[in-house]
This record gives sequence, structure tokens and C-alpha cells, in this order.
Amino acid sequence: MPWYHSLGWRGNPFDYRPSADFFVFKPLAAESIRQIDSGAVISTYGTAGMGKTSLLHYLDSKLPKSRYVTVFLDFREIATRAEFMAVMHRRLAAAGGLLAKIQDAFTGSNKTLVERINTALGKRQLVLLIDEAGLLRDGEIASLLATIKDRTHSAIVTTSIEPLSSYEAYKGSFREGRVAKQVQFPLPSDEELREMVRERIESVGGSRIYPFGRDALDYIARISGNIPREVLINCQNASMYYVDESLNRELTRADLEILLTGKAIQGGEDEDLQRIFDNLSENQQQIIRAMVRPKTAQELEKELGITYGSLTKELGRLMLQTDVEMMNRKGLKHPVCTRTENRPFQYVLTKKWRLLITKE
Repeated sequence: MPWYHSLGWRGNPFDYRPSADFFVFKPLAAESIRQIDSGAVISTYGTAGMGKTSLLHYLDSKLPKSRYVTVFLDFREIATRAEFMAVMHRRLAAAGGLLAKIQDAFTGSNKTLVERINTALGKRQLVLLIDEAGLLRDGEIASLLATIKDRTHSAIVTTSIEPLSSYEAYKGSFREGRVAKQVQFPLPSDEELREMVRERIESVGGSRIYPFGRDALDYIARISGNIPREVLINCQNASMYYVDESLNRELTRADLEILLTGKAIQGGEDEDLQRIFDNLSENQQQIIRAMVRPKTAQELEKELGITYGSLTKELGRLMLQTDVEMMNRKGLKHPVCTRTENRPFQYVLTKKWRLLITKE
């Protein structure tokens, strides 16, 4: 039985995959829509986990299809002009209707690209929603985007870690002044995060923020740096812990502090850490040994020779932030490590894991 059924929930309210549902930054979305109406290029930016991709999904769901033609592009999939054209063709072909007419612009007809787009759009406005714009390396694609923007009735909304103007690929085509608005994602307040958690729990049949007390949620917000995705991950881990310990009261800040140190609340039997350790992958074992003293991801990357992407993926698993069911099958029920509140983030073994590695 899934853990959330034990709480009487229909599903997992803390699913942190990008979604238009429960979007936190409604004022930012409203400002983006105002800028879209004026045909602007809007660059939104902020750290990972803030909800940048969810903003694009939210805009895609809220912009009336009678007035707008939206196309979602993920620049993790696109490296060359040919790939850009192929993805545009695929997105438009799948949509059918009006967009199916626009797809002809990408099949090499003798009319120019912008002429075909304008013909197909009619009175509607094209809105390109570009995720992970900072990953683009091909200036030719940026130039093509600028051409579409200048010669069609369109707007562009991008997401990235830094403002669009800071990336080399855009400096030729998106000069200063072309980007009408650069908007940094603000950190949500504790109250906004509590409301997000409440809405999510109630959406699956729960009651307000139970099993959390207010102090517990505020503590989760703090250790998560008020980053929405981190809050959801920590809420999920805490809820699974609540079920695992068979508690029948609100979770408190003290409970969560105990969870992070790896102690059992009710004095139950400890996990067989050595058996769990032996079930882990070689990379996971190396990372755990290296964390006998707190280290940043960059320090671990340099010490272990594991690529940054693979390293952060494994850290996510060891913190039970990703691939939770897989890690549960290996015997892991509680996080191996946690992350410090202050930047640069350091990764720290929980007390019982630190004791195991020290003894080893």
C-alpha cells in the first residue's frame, strides 16, 4: 500500500514534478501575462526548484487558446538549429488545428518562415515558452528566435538560472533593450509555503496541514531555503517518516530535528546500516565514505572524479529526494545525509551513518 494511503490521502500531495497546479508565484505570472500582451521578451530567472518550469506550464494553461498560440520548448532537448526546427515541427504537428498549419513553415516550403507563421496565426498571438534557455550554445537559434519575435505577432517567455542577457549565445541577437523584462523569482514567504502545503494536502482528501504543526512547516521552510521544490521533498520525507513510525499526533519541529539526526522517535530497532550500505552502488558507497566530514558538491566532485550531474543525482537518492521507492527496496527508510542551510551548501551525514563510517 502506498505510504500516503496510510494518511487517508488519495495520492501524494508533494509530487514536485513541474505542474501548473498550486503555482506559488501568481503575481509573477500576472506580470508575465501583461508583458505577453504587449509582445515582449520576458526573461524569468532563479535558482533550481523555484518553479520556473511550472510558471511556463501555468501560462500555457491560463492563456486563452482563442487569443494565443503557445509553443513549449525545452532547451535541454535542443542544441542545433536542425533540432530546434524538428522540435518545433513535432510540437506543432501534435497540436493539430491551427498549429498544424503553422508546422508547414518548418518543412521547407517556398514561403519564408515568418510569412507562413503570420498567415497561420491570423489575429492570434504566438507565445514561445522556452525552458532552460541558459543551456543554449548555438547563436543561430537565438538569431532565429529574434527574427520570429521581430517579424511576427509574438512574445517570448524564457526561464533560466541567470538573466537571459548574461548568456553568450543571446548577446548578438538579444542585445540590451530587446528583453523588455527580466524578472527574478522571489523567495516565497513562510505563509505562502504553508498555503501551498495546505492546498496540496486538501486536494488529496487531507485536513489542512495535518500531520504537520505550524512550527514543523516553518522549520521545513527554513532548512529548505524557502525553495518550493525543497519544501515539497522535505514534506514528503517527513510524511513517510510519520507513517513509518506510526505516529498519531502532529509532527513538531523536534520530531524533524530527530529525523535529521537519524535517531528513532519511539525507540524501535535501528536499521541494519551495514546491510543497507552493502546494497548501495559503488558510487553511493564512495560518496558516503567521502562525507565523513561535511563537503560541498564541488569538493565531492573533485575528490571522487564523479561527474557533477551523476553526483547530484546520487545525493538526491541518498537524501531520499528522488527514486525513493528504489532506495526503499535497498532497505533505506531514512536519509543518509542532509544539506546545510547556508551557502555554499555542504552535505552532512546523519549521526548514525557518520558513526558507521567512522567505525569502518
